[in-house]
Amino acid sequence: MQLLIPDNLSPLAQRVLAALVLAPPVLLALYLGSPYSDLLIFAAAGISAWEWARLCGGGSLQLTGMAVIASVLLAVLSAAFGSYEIAAWVVVVGAMAVAVIAANHQQESVSWYVGGVLYLSWSCIAFIWLRQNETLGVIGIFWLLLVVWGTDIGAYFAGRSLGGPKLAPRFSPNKTWSGLAGGAATAALVGLVAAIWMPVMPMLLLAIGSAMIAVVAQIGDLFESSLKRQFDAKDSSNLIPGHGGLLDRIDGVLAASLAVAAIAWLAGV
Repeated sequence: MQLLIPDNLSPLAQRVLAALVLAPPVLLALYLGSPYSDLLIFAAAGISAWEWARLCGGGSLQLTGMAVIASVLLAVLSAAFGSYEIAAWVVVVGAMAVAVIAANHQQESVSWYVGGVLYLSWSCIAFIWLRQNETLGVIGIFWLLLVVWGTDIGAYFAGRSLGGPKLAPRFSPNKTWSGLAGGAATAALVGLVAAIWMPVMPMLLLAIGSAMIAVVAQIGDLFESSLKRQFDAKDSSNLIPGHGGLLDRIDGVLAASLAVAAIAWLAGV
Protein backbone atom coordinates (compact mmCIF):
# COMPACT_ATOMS: atom_id res chain seq x y z
CA MET A 1 0.00 0.00 0.00
CA GLN A 2 1.57 3.26 -1.15
CA LEU A 3 0.53 6.67 -2.42
CA LEU A 4 1.27 6.84 -6.16
CA ILE A 5 4.08 9.39 -6.55
CA PRO A 6 6.73 9.19 -9.33
CA ASP A 7 9.88 7.41 -8.12
CA ASN A 8 12.23 9.47 -10.30
CA LEU A 9 11.72 12.64 -8.26
CA SER A 10 14.09 13.82 -5.54
CA PRO A 11 13.08 13.08 -1.92
CA LEU A 12 12.24 16.76 -1.36
CA ALA A 13 10.13 16.89 -4.53
CA GLN A 14 8.32 13.72 -3.44
CA ARG A 15 7.61 15.28 -0.04
CA VAL A 16 6.21 18.46 -1.60
CA LEU A 17 4.09 16.58 -4.15
CA ALA A 18 2.74 14.21 -1.49
CA ALA A 19 1.81 17.20 0.69
CA LEU A 20 0.04 18.90 -2.23
CA VAL A 21 -1.95 15.73 -2.90
CA LEU A 22 -2.87 14.95 0.72
CA ALA A 23 -3.34 18.39 2.29
CA PRO A 24 -6.47 19.61 0.42
CA PRO A 25 -8.77 16.66 1.32
CA VAL A 26 -7.46 16.63 4.89
CA LEU A 27 -8.06 20.35 5.38
CA LEU A 28 -11.47 20.14 3.72
CA ALA A 29 -12.59 17.31 6.00
CA LEU A 30 -11.39 19.19 9.08
CA TYR A 31 -13.09 22.37 7.90
CA LEU A 32 -16.42 20.62 7.32
CA GLY A 33 -16.29 18.95 10.73
CA SER A 34 -18.33 15.94 11.80
CA PRO A 35 -18.82 13.38 10.32
CA TYR A 36 -16.05 14.09 7.78
CA SER A 37 -13.41 15.10 10.32
CA ASP A 38 -14.34 12.10 12.50
CA LEU A 39 -13.95 9.73 9.56
CA LEU A 40 -10.59 11.28 8.73
CA ILE A 41 -9.29 10.89 12.28
CA PHE A 42 -10.71 7.35 12.50
CA ALA A 43 -8.85 6.39 9.32
CA ALA A 44 -5.64 8.06 10.49
CA ALA A 45 -5.89 6.26 13.84
CA GLY A 46 -6.35 2.90 12.13
CA ILE A 47 -3.40 3.38 9.77
CA SER A 48 -1.18 4.66 12.58
CA ALA A 49 -2.10 1.73 14.82
CA TRP A 50 -1.40 -0.67 11.94
CA GLU A 51 2.04 0.88 11.40
CA TRP A 52 2.81 0.84 15.13
CA ALA A 53 1.72 -2.80 15.48
CA ARG A 54 3.76 -3.88 12.47
CA LEU A 55 6.86 -2.18 13.85
CA CYS A 56 6.44 -3.94 17.18
CA GLY A 57 5.79 -7.25 15.42
CA GLY A 58 8.83 -7.11 13.18
CA GLY A 59 6.80 -6.46 10.05
CA SER A 60 3.81 -8.69 10.83
CA LEU A 61 0.65 -7.95 12.79
CA GLN A 62 0.14 -11.04 14.98
CA LEU A 63 -2.74 -11.26 17.46
CA THR A 64 -1.28 -8.59 19.73
CA GLY A 65 -1.03 -6.14 16.86
CA MET A 66 -4.63 -6.73 15.87
CA ALA A 67 -5.66 -6.08 19.48
CA VAL A 68 -3.78 -2.76 19.36
CA ILE A 69 -5.61 -1.70 16.21
CA ALA A 70 -9.01 -2.76 17.57
CA SER A 71 -8.46 -0.94 20.87
CA VAL A 72 -7.36 2.31 19.22
CA LEU A 73 -10.22 2.28 16.70
CA LEU A 74 -12.87 1.53 19.33
CA ALA A 75 -11.57 4.31 21.58
CA VAL A 76 -11.53 6.84 18.73
CA LEU A 77 -14.98 5.77 17.59
CA SER A 78 -16.36 6.30 21.10
CA ALA A 79 -14.84 9.79 21.23
CA ALA A 80 -16.22 10.63 17.79
CA PHE A 81 -19.72 10.00 19.14
CA GLY A 82 -18.98 12.25 22.11
CA SER A 83 -18.67 9.42 24.64
CA TYR A 84 -15.35 10.49 26.15
CA GLU A 85 -15.89 8.59 29.39
CA ILE A 86 -16.51 5.38 27.45
CA ALA A 87 -13.48 6.17 25.28
CA ALA A 88 -11.31 6.49 28.39
CA TRP A 89 -12.49 3.10 29.66
CA VAL A 90 -11.83 1.55 26.25
CA VAL A 91 -8.26 2.85 26.34
CA VAL A 92 -7.66 1.40 29.82
CA VAL A 93 -9.29 -1.97 29.12
CA GLY A 94 -7.69 -2.15 25.68
CA ALA A 95 -4.22 -1.49 27.09
CA MET A 96 -4.74 -4.19 29.74
CA ALA A 97 -5.98 -6.68 27.15
CA VAL A 98 -3.01 -5.99 24.87
CA ALA A 99 -0.63 -6.46 27.80
CA VAL A 100 -2.17 -9.84 28.64
CA ILE A 101 -2.14 -11.03 25.03
CA ALA A 102 1.46 -9.92 24.51
CA ALA A 103 2.57 -11.56 27.76
CA ASN A 104 0.79 -14.83 26.92
CA HIS A 105 2.61 -14.92 23.59
CA GLN A 106 5.89 -14.24 25.40
CA GLN A 107 6.59 -11.15 23.32
CA GLU A 108 9.42 -8.87 24.42
CA SER A 109 7.71 -5.71 23.16
CA VAL A 110 4.87 -5.64 25.71
CA SER A 111 5.57 -2.06 26.82
CA TRP A 112 5.71 -0.79 23.23
CA TYR A 113 2.46 -2.53 22.30
CA VAL A 114 0.71 -1.09 25.36
CA GLY A 115 2.32 2.29 24.72
CA GLY A 116 0.84 2.27 21.23
CA VAL A 117 -2.68 1.85 22.58
CA LEU A 118 -2.22 4.61 25.16
CA TYR A 119 -0.37 7.13 23.01
CA LEU A 120 -2.30 6.77 19.76
CA SER A 121 -5.70 6.57 21.45
CA TRP A 122 -5.23 9.60 23.69
CA SER A 123 -3.64 11.67 20.91
CA CYS A 124 -6.47 10.99 18.47
CA ILE A 125 -9.11 11.51 21.18
CA ALA A 126 -7.46 14.84 22.00
CA PHE A 127 -7.59 15.86 18.34
CA ILE A 128 -11.30 14.99 18.12
CA TRP A 129 -12.00 16.91 21.32
CA LEU A 130 -10.18 19.98 19.99
CA ARG A 131 -12.16 19.90 16.75
CA GLN A 132 -15.43 19.55 18.65
CA ASN A 133 -14.49 22.28 21.13
CA GLU A 134 -16.82 25.28 20.75
CA THR A 135 -14.12 27.84 21.53
CA LEU A 136 -11.25 26.41 19.49
CA GLY A 137 -12.97 24.41 16.76
CA VAL A 138 -11.73 24.60 13.21
CA ILE A 139 -9.60 27.70 13.79
CA GLY A 140 -7.76 26.05 16.66
CA ILE A 141 -7.19 22.89 14.63
CA PHE A 142 -5.85 24.82 11.65
CA TRP A 143 -3.55 26.78 13.97
CA LEU A 144 -2.23 23.53 15.48
CA LEU A 145 -1.57 22.01 12.06
CA LEU A 146 0.11 25.14 10.73
CA VAL A 147 2.32 25.32 13.82
CA VAL A 148 3.45 21.70 13.38
CA TRP A 149 3.92 22.06 9.63
CA GLY A 150 5.76 25.33 10.14
CA THR A 151 7.97 23.63 12.71
CA ASP A 152 8.85 20.84 10.28
CA ILE A 153 9.63 23.27 7.45
CA GLY A 154 11.63 25.66 9.63
CA ALA A 155 13.57 22.83 11.26
CA TYR A 156 14.35 21.22 7.90
CA PHE A 157 15.78 24.31 6.24
CA ALA A 158 17.49 25.70 9.36
CA GLY A 159 19.08 22.35 10.09
CA ARG A 160 20.34 21.90 6.55
CA SER A 161 21.67 25.43 6.18
CA LEU A 162 23.13 25.98 9.66
CA GLY A 163 23.99 22.48 10.84
CA GLY A 164 25.75 22.38 14.19
CA PRO A 165 25.43 20.12 17.25
CA LYS A 166 23.08 17.16 17.04
CA LEU A 167 19.84 17.34 19.00
CA ALA A 168 19.43 13.67 19.88
CA PRO A 169 21.87 11.54 17.84
CA ARG A 170 20.85 8.39 19.68
CA PHE A 171 17.34 8.54 18.20
CA SER A 172 17.57 10.82 15.16
CA PRO A 173 21.09 11.53 13.83
CA ASN A 174 19.93 14.21 11.37
CA LYS A 175 18.22 16.56 13.83
CA THR A 176 20.19 19.54 15.15
CA TRP A 177 19.72 22.22 17.77
CA SER A 178 19.71 24.80 15.00
CA GLY A 179 16.83 22.92 13.39
CA LEU A 180 14.90 23.00 16.65
CA ALA A 181 15.50 26.74 16.95
CA GLY A 182 14.46 27.32 13.33
CA GLY A 183 11.32 25.25 13.84
CA ALA A 184 10.38 27.15 17.00
CA ALA A 185 10.99 30.51 15.31
CA THR A 186 8.80 29.55 12.36
CA ALA A 187 6.08 28.33 14.73
CA ALA A 188 6.23 31.64 16.63
CA LEU A 189 5.74 33.47 13.35
CA VAL A 190 2.72 31.28 12.62
CA GLY A 191 1.37 32.21 16.05
CA LEU A 192 1.75 35.91 15.35
CA VAL A 193 -0.20 35.59 12.10
CA ALA A 194 -2.80 33.27 13.66
CA ALA A 195 -3.51 35.85 16.38
CA ILE A 196 -5.42 37.81 13.74
CA TRP A 197 -8.00 35.00 13.55
CA MET A 198 -7.74 33.98 17.22
CA PRO A 199 -8.44 37.23 19.11
CA VAL A 200 -9.18 35.30 22.32
CA MET A 201 -5.42 35.24 22.99
CA PRO A 202 -2.89 38.11 23.01
CA MET A 203 -0.56 38.07 20.02
CA LEU A 204 2.65 37.72 22.05
CA LEU A 205 1.21 34.94 24.21
CA LEU A 206 0.08 33.00 21.15
CA ALA A 207 3.51 33.40 19.54
CA ILE A 208 5.25 32.09 22.67
CA GLY A 209 2.71 29.28 22.98
CA SER A 210 3.26 28.31 19.36
CA ALA A 211 7.02 28.12 19.90
CA MET A 212 6.46 25.88 22.93
CA ILE A 213 4.15 23.61 20.93
CA ALA A 214 6.91 23.43 18.31
CA VAL A 215 9.21 21.96 20.94
CA VAL A 216 6.51 19.45 21.92
CA ALA A 217 6.07 18.50 18.26
CA GLN A 218 9.82 17.86 17.98
CA ILE A 219 9.65 15.68 21.10
CA GLY A 220 6.86 13.70 19.42
CA ASP A 221 9.07 13.32 16.37
CA LEU A 222 11.93 12.03 18.51
CA PHE A 223 9.61 9.65 20.35
CA GLU A 224 8.50 8.09 17.07
CA SER A 225 12.15 7.94 15.99
CA SER A 226 12.96 6.03 19.18
CA LEU A 227 10.19 3.55 18.30
CA LYS A 228 11.74 2.96 14.88
CA ARG A 229 15.23 2.75 16.36
CA GLN A 230 13.98 0.19 18.89
CA PHE A 231 12.83 -2.10 16.07
CA ASP A 232 15.57 -1.19 13.58
CA ALA A 233 13.24 0.40 11.02
CA LYS A 234 13.94 3.41 8.83
CA ASP A 235 10.27 4.37 8.34
CA SER A 236 6.99 3.33 9.92
CA SER A 237 5.87 2.11 6.45
CA ASN A 238 6.27 3.08 2.78
CA LEU A 239 2.77 4.53 2.47
CA ILE A 240 3.80 8.10 1.55
CA PRO A 241 6.79 8.54 -0.80
CA GLY A 242 9.34 10.99 0.58
CA HIS A 243 7.79 10.79 4.04
CA GLY A 244 7.68 7.08 4.87
CA GLY A 245 4.53 6.13 6.75
CA LEU A 246 1.65 8.08 8.19
CA LEU A 247 3.24 8.00 11.64
CA ASP A 248 6.32 9.64 10.15
CA ARG A 249 4.08 12.45 8.90
CA ILE A 250 1.84 13.02 11.95
CA ASP A 251 4.24 12.25 14.82
CA GLY A 252 4.42 15.94 15.72
CA VAL A 253 0.66 16.42 15.39
CA LEU A 254 0.00 13.56 17.82
CA ALA A 255 2.20 15.04 20.53
CA ALA A 256 1.01 18.60 19.91
CA SER A 257 -2.65 17.52 20.09
CA LEU A 258 -2.09 15.99 23.50
CA ALA A 259 -0.35 19.10 24.79
CA VAL A 260 -2.86 21.61 23.39
CA ALA A 261 -5.86 19.59 24.60
CA ALA A 262 -4.36 19.26 28.07
CA ILE A 263 -3.67 23.01 28.29
CA ALA A 264 -7.13 23.89 26.97
CA TRP A 265 -8.82 21.47 29.40
CA LEU A 266 -6.85 22.77 32.39
CA ALA A 267 -7.64 26.35 31.34
CA GLY A 268 -11.33 25.53 31.12
CA VAL A 269 -11.58 26.39 27.43
